[in-house]
Amino acid sequence: LTSAISKTEADFLTNLIRIAQPKTTLEIGCAEGVSSMVICEAIGRENTHTIMDPNQSGHWKSMGVNNLKRAGFSNFTLIEDYSEFVLPSLLKEGKRYDFIFVDGWHTFDHTLIDFFYLNRMLQVGGIIVIDDVSMPAINKLARFVYTYPCYKFYGSLTYPPGYKRKAIELIKS
Repeated sequence: LTSAISKTEADFLTNLIRIAQPKTTLEIGCAEGVSSMVICEAIGRENTHTIMDPNQSGHWKSMGVNNLKRAGFSNFTLIEDYSEFVLPSLLKEGKRYDFIFVDGWHTFDHTLIDFFYLNRMLQVGGIIVIDDVSMPAINKLARFVYTYPCYKFYGSLTYPPGYKRKAIELIKS
């Protein structure tokens, strides 16, 4: 695997989902499908996980979707388009989510646009996990999100000395 969350991150996501018991989940970015498999497993077969990845069949050669299918998952829907086009449509349709994992395009502007729409679709009490906050652009976005009064910092992964935290979790209150 060249683009996947670690076992530590997978365990962290699993624990968050088991505690929160979300009914509606959304993920931006699928790549090789590791985080998607973790989420699909944690939410149970009766819930459907929505995944956005514009490059799944192109750059990733459907690796994420094929890994999900090989692992026996069918409780997901892939939207193969850019989040900046899909998210406004989902908002207009009135979609709401209890748990969101953001691991998409790692620039400040793209992640800010994602957050703008996700903030409006996240249920009160819902959790948004932002991956890769050790990257400067994503860290800048995370610091910006901390200024929103309706979010509280829930936690982050703890790594050995020398590692920067990689994911943060925010709960909308």
